[in-house]
Amino acid sequence: METDFEYNLRESFALYDSEDVNQDYMKDQEKLTDLPLLTPGSSQYESNLGRLINGTASTQQPALIIQPTSLADVQEAVRYAASRNMPISVCSGGHSSFCAVDGSLMLDLAPELNRVTVEGNRVRVQGGATMGKILETLAPYGSMIPVGAYGTPGFGLLTMGGVGHLSRSLGLTVDAIAELRGVRADGQSFTISASSGDKPMWTLLRGGAIFLAIITEATLRTFQRQRLQLQRHIADLEQLQALLAIAESLPQGASCSFILGYTPDTQIPAVMTYAVAPLEDIAAISGLGQLSSDWIFEAEGLEALPPFELPFQDGTNRKDPVSLPPRQHRLRTWVYSLSLPRGQVNTLAKLLQRAIATVPNHMCQIDLQHVGGVVNDIPPLATAYTGRNAEWSIVVTAVWNPNESSGAKEGRAWADQVFEALLPLANHYYIVQRHPGTNVYDQELRLAYGPLLELLKLQKQQWDPQGLLPGLT
Repeated sequence: METDFEYNLRESFALYDSEDVNQDYMKDQEKLTDLPLLTPGSSQYESNLGRLINGTASTQQPALIIQPTSLADVQEAVRYAASRNMPISVCSGGHSSFCAVDGSLMLDLAPELNRVTVEGNRVRVQGGATMGKILETLAPYGSMIPVGAYGTPGFGLLTMGGVGHLSRSLGLTVDAIAELRGVRADGQSFTISASSGDKPMWTLLRGGAIFLAIITEATLRTFQRQRLQLQRHIADLEQLQALLAIAESLPQGASCSFILGYTPDTQIPAVMTYAVAPLEDIAAISGLGQLSSDWIFEAEGLEALPPFELPFQDGTNRKDPVSLPPRQHRLRTWVYSLSLPRGQVNTLAKLLQRAIATVPNHMCQIDLQHVGGVVNDIPPLATAYTGRNAEWSIVVTAVWNPNESSGAKEGRAWADQVFEALLPLANHYYIVQRHPGTNVYDQELRLAYGPLLELLKLQKQQWDPQGLLPGLT
């Protein structure tokens, strides 16, 4: 008699090749039952999707979830997907709307492949580790890496860019990568670094990895941990132009990022400044003196900074819920992320003021993450993150409750309009936020990769001949 496990596994396989399932089933089961499998209908499957941070991803229905424990497991899973022509989705931190996809074989790296190992002035990180875990592991060694503005993202941030509060002085997260290891979409394993002799692939994987391979491990250069000063301030929207001008005048040791939106306890849109500088950088700290400050905070390292989010009027932040809502009822998002060069303060301020005044609900917001500095010293085509000549990484986030019938239509329409307004000012698109299947996807790809796009497409034909990973069309 067939067990529940066998039935669920067979039913998930039947989605792809029902005529061959009975013939190949025993062989398939023998190949895969040594791997941690989660099948539709099981409690583990539901809890796994329910823990994803991205609300859109959490509602998806992968055909099968595999939690690999090694590179060999990943290879076996990829080869199985290739034999069935199954799309592959990859989950690390759970932030991406594509970390779970309907009908895919979902590789969830977080539960088992999450080890962080410090090796002198390097840190070796498995593909399921979050940026926060890396910082926490490095802290006792007096080290850190430049990471994004949040601790929960995973390898999507690490391999695709990584704009953070110290990017202006230390570079992007992707710039700290010394070696990458993983599995191509055709099942072959690889290890690559600057000295491995394949310069084109070394370039493409740092910024384009999601289209080519599953990265199971990265080695990164570390930096000396720094004590930091943070200044936060809630200002009227009318002050945005002046604040942007001050930010663009700061020395590269300092950064001033912004969030435009509604604080949890007000009904009037505002702008928050989030300015960071190392305490030992006299010029950077002096530069922050140009900014008004409601709250000054000193942190022992990046991991100790308060969340990059709009606080209550007293400066406190919202507490994380004890448990997330059921996955079908999680908030949904529609996000764009563009990079803009400096020197457009007047136009940018007016555009953003109008945009935030027309949000469909008070959950929507616009972030301006401060880049420039040493990020711009690296040649634009040295990595596949080509947005080097930029001062701002702007993230437009529409949020809505799925239980509201018009929420999705209104939220997407607002974000689309802001994207179209920003597009003439932009010189780069951060492709982690992307919209395949829409009429803007080609624009996003061309703005993201420029002259590297055709090379990336050619490499994808070799490494992902079946198109199992995200597409470039």
